[in-house]
Amino acid sequence: VAFLHVFVLCLNYTIVTLRFKDNINSSYFLTKSEITFLENYLYNLKEWGQYDIAILGQCAQFLDFIHLIELSDRMINPSQNSINIPYVKQAIIQTVLNIINIFVDAGLYTPARKFIKYLENIKINDNYMFEKFTLVYNTARYNYKIGDEGALAVMNDCRKALEFCKCFNTSNWIAEEIIRIKDQNSKNN
Repeated sequence: VAFLHVFVLCLNYTIVTLRFKDNINSSYFLTKSEITFLENYLYNLKEWGQYDIAILGQCAQFLDFIHLIELSDRMINPSQNSINIPYVKQAIIQTVLNIINIFVDAGLYTPARKFIKYLENIKINDNYMFEKFTLVYNTARYNYKIGDEGALAVMNDCRKALEFCKCFNTSNWIAEEIIRIKDQNSKNN
């Protein structure tokens, strides 16, 4: 019951985040006991399944960075039997993409790079086009944040590709993010 409660809280947070990105109540949080329960559950897994991976992905923003790195490493451990099942692999890819964003946002570029390399090395199948596209964008975002001005062109190309596909909400969100990170970068310099 406690596990279900934590899962529902994380899922609700994610739904709110995805649907109302501009209107998020930033005071939303999990209690310390809920986070501890979640961490204990994930640390005690022998084999990570699709839903366990989804829970880590949905609740990653609530974990401290040390635990997030440790749990992510456990999730992608090659000794996991389920790691090559297509729907599990897709869940891993989606979760790692989310985790990369968390580290880039926090300015923790070493773990972000580690997980970018992981995704580049597993050679994401073309059937997961959205995930491949997101990796290109996240990598460009990472590269820009570490000082590669040329990465901004890749981010803009991603925005244009989304526009071409008539994904205007996402394209507009990327345009706003580009402006935001350029502003942050100019303030830092």
